[in-house]
Amino acid sequence: MEGKLGSQKREAISAGKDVLKDSQKVVQETGLVWGTRWKYALEMALDMEPNPQVIYFMTDGSTGSEAMQVARTVGARAKSRGITINCVAMMEPKAHDAMKEMAKRTGGKFTVVEADGKSTEIPLK
Repeated sequence: MEGKLGSQKREAISAGKDVLKDSQKVVQETGLVWGTRWKYALEMALDMEPNPQVIYFMTDGSTGSEAMQVARTVGARAKSRGITINCVAMMEPKAHDAMKEMAKRTGGKFTVVEADGKSTEIPLK
């Protein structure tokens, strides 16, 4: 399903001191899972009103098998709305090709941050 995520749709909020503190608590208390489900976070960003001009999508590169399909679908949807998606992977990701595809489809950039902290922008040929 494309578009509105129902109860997951959120309005933008101001990042005040209390909001940041509450957000940090949620992150710290949330259990870890293996793999990142890109689709829902990206759809939520695309559903924001007003539309974002740029989305920065960061991951450790661990993903599910649907990564390339999500990259193509989300990339096409973002492009149709004039939204650029810049992808950043922490260390060499298993999802390298999908992240590169999504950035390429939207006119964005794909950058890999290595374990030593050095970053490399990957050409989108």
